[in-house]
Amino acid sequence: MKVTEAKPAPDVNVPLYPSEKESQEICQQVHAQLTWRQGNSVSDEMAARKHKVNQECRGNLTSKYESIYRDELYKRLLVNNKKRIIFGALPKVANTNFRRIFLGIAGIVPKEKVFNISGYEVYNIHASKLNFLDQAPKKDRRRLLDKYKKFTFVRDPLSRLLSGYRNKFFHPNSVNREEFYNFVKTYYKLHHERKTMRKMRTNFIKGPITFKEFVTYILDCFETNDYVNEHFVPAYLLIQPCRVKYDYIGKFETIHTDTQHIFTELNIDISFPGRQDNYSSVATDTLVWSYYERLPVAMLKGLLDVFMPDFILFGYKVPDWIHDRIRNVTIH
Repeated sequence: MKVTEAKPAPDVNVPLYPSEKESQEICQQVHAQLTWRQGNSVSDEMAARKHKVNQECRGNLTSKYESIYRDELYKRLLVNNKKRIIFGALPKVANTNFRRIFLGIAGIVPKEKVFNISGYEVYNIHASKLNFLDQAPKKDRRRLLDKYKKFTFVRDPLSRLLSGYRNKFFHPNSVNREEFYNFVKTYYKLHHERKTMRKMRTNFIKGPITFKEFVTYILDCFETNDYVNEHFVPAYLLIQPCRVKYDYIGKFETIHTDTQHIFTELNIDISFPGRQDNYSSVATDTLVWSYYERLPVAMLKGLLDVFMPDFILFGYKVPDWIHDRIRNVTIH
């Protein structure tokens, strides 16, 4: 049985995973997916999100990618012992600002100055002063997780992945940018047969890595079970909500409303900076569409295979046009 698109797709040199059977299973998941239950208040929404995660974790939600990232958990759980709180830090979800806030509540940086310090200072000057759970004795970690209040923030999976691509491969600092290009070069040096099959570039003198090339690299890494940089890894593999029972799960899309509620509950007396939540999501949706709609359907299915637990756990909706692309296949 061969699965092809009813309409011609952009060129793809080698059919990307998942397999035909897996593709059909993903289609079923997409069609069956339910939208998130919205509450009448922020408190109701927080309770609904927590219930949703707990419910899914009690089910049969599993992933073949979990083993390689299992040890990532404790190194991204930011701890403040004075306030007895733990934060699950997720890259590309205002991670730098949350670190600034923890520097402020720890007294490392004056609260009124936390948002004046640069990202360089956060990650290079003050990083060693922050307290992560992996620094605690192993025998104490579970006790802290049980006793402390825990919160995290998540983001639409496709938007987050795109943000990682745009930020890291087009970073204004050439040293930072080169680090991520080297990840791609190193991977295909180790997996030369895939480089040949995909006709994948590893010399980018003629132009930056395209989004299609980037997605090819990401899917290849997951297919071969190779480690991927944290900026491109699904949230559920990093913050592991089935191992950590988060008391509050905020969303990037409503970050001001959610931080105001969570910070009040946890007695964090620093206001979150930046834009308010009363903005239109149309621009973000259009940006996501403009990148992903160019991908072959096999790649879209591959991305759903990798990121579907994020959609399910955190109540994000797969875009309708992706539903249409997946349904728009002919089975011979």
